[in-house]
Amino acid sequence: MKLKDLRPRGAGWTVRPHEKGGKEHAMPCHHALAEALRAYIDAAGIAEDRKGWLFRTARGVAHAQCCGPRRSSVSRTNSSTVLQPIV
Repeated sequence: MKLKDLRPRGAGWTVRPHEKGGKEHAMPCHHALAEALRAYIDAAGIAEDRKGWLFRTARGVAHAQCCGPRRSSVSRTNSSTVLQPIV
């Protein structure tokens, strides 16, 4: 989804997702989601890039550095020892 797919509509926003075959749908956005998206857009500093992607990757940062390892380090064989009930 790109930033241009979010459009103001009165006090709220309209989200226009694109589907296969060029189909577009205009859906009203819940006010809580609109507030969260506005805060995200302002914090990310992407408000002026209307043709850019809404959710972007961190440039120049390896996935492990910004988000941790991709897979859990717990294997199936030792998961029973890690997931013990709390007494």
